[in-house]
Amino acid sequence: MPWLNCPVCNKRFMATNGHQKTCSRDCRSGRLSSLPTADPILPSTDTQEITDKHWKISFPRTRISSLEELLDHCQVDLTKWRVKSFKINKWESAIKQEDGLPRIEPLFQVYAILEPNKELIALTAEIEALKKAAVQWAPKPRPVSRPRIKTGDGHLLELSLRDMHFGKLAWHSETGWSDYDTELATRAFNEAVDTLVEQASPYPIARILLPIGEDFFQVDSPSNTTTSGTQVDVDSRFAKTYRLGREILCATIERLREVAPVDVVMVAGNHDRFSNFTLGDSLECWFRNYKDVSIDNRPTRRKYYHFGRTLLGLTHGEDVKLAQLYSLMPVEAPVEFAGSTWREWHMGHYHKESLSEMHGIRARRLPSLSGTDAWHAAHGFVGNIRAAESFVFHPTNCLVNQSYYHIPELRPGQQAMFGMKKK
Repeated sequence: MPWLNCPVCNKRFMATNGHQKTCSRDCRSGRLSSLPTADPILPSTDTQEITDKHWKISFPRTRISSLEELLDHCQVDLTKWRVKSFKINKWESAIKQEDGLPRIEPLFQVYAILEPNKELIALTAEIEALKKAAVQWAPKPRPVSRPRIKTGDGHLLELSLRDMHFGKLAWHSETGWSDYDTELATRAFNEAVDTLVEQASPYPIARILLPIGEDFFQVDSPSNTTTSGTQVDVDSRFAKTYRLGREILCATIERLREVAPVDVVMVAGNHDRFSNFTLGDSLECWFRNYKDVSIDNRPTRRKYYHFGRTLLGLTHGEDVKLAQLYSLMPVEAPVEFAGSTWREWHMGHYHKESLSEMHGIRARRLPSLSGTDAWHAAHGFVGNIRAAESFVFHPTNCLVNQSYYHIPELRPGQQAMFGMKKK
């Protein structure tokens, strides 16, 4: 007995004899009046119940077939709500068309329960309060006196202090390596800035590029988790670390503008993507009256900076493969690419230095000053050189200097050998 497709409703059926052409008596007689003619999406049949404790959404008959479509249809603000549960059922229904023939439609029943994202709401409210305060109390720029630079001879100084992980906690007895906490991170950051600026002093600096982010903070929420929700070791409350990080950056930018105008570029990382954006927002508010400080806080994952004949691509480097970055630069920055002869990608993420090149584009992985925490020690990711770097670019000669600030990563026996006290 063969399987056939019904010419009326298009349903697949098994013929019981050689004369059967349709799946049922109704199809054989053409009686389709019982089939619905309305669109199966019936918005009027959905129910939504919103309280201060939950948001219940029910669509008993719809073409919505996924959680993403449901959230988009209901215009759910995921900064205020998070999904607690989601269920979906599927069935098929025959719909009569204008020509009288049926059409089989897949239909779905979806049900979701949302709950308030209290932590993110509280964090957003705190950040908004900080932004309002920053606008209200934004200082007037303090006058600075800089040496005059010969036209065409001004250099660019880039300070690379990637992957600082402010708030990280590392205990030497647990990791076998140096301690690391907010106090030590602050000291390392400030010493690195002072050292690298001093090492660049022989050059007439016309501008300073300061990329910020790429895991500037260890966590992205009061729950001490990264952007993706991974629990990590911290040594302080989130709000306290966030405020301290902002204060350190404000003081650093004030210090740098004594040398040259400062261009701050916010580069998102995988630990602190949300915090990085709000930190950039706060810096924009604080320096809104400064003509010699610019803050690039666009939420794009890759950014470009053009100086003279040099083009720099800035990204954290965890999302896109290196081979793809080489081809993205001329596509995403075609004008700057055409006007440059020295092109580099500067990235962090792996806390170690490497250099590769393809078709005249260099890709640098840059080191970190951050210490080794318990997770990295347990998985063998240890021993990387802890460092910050600076690069000096001439308008036409491009890269003319590269300097380092280095923190020795010593094992317990080496600490005594070098006359260092163990905490």
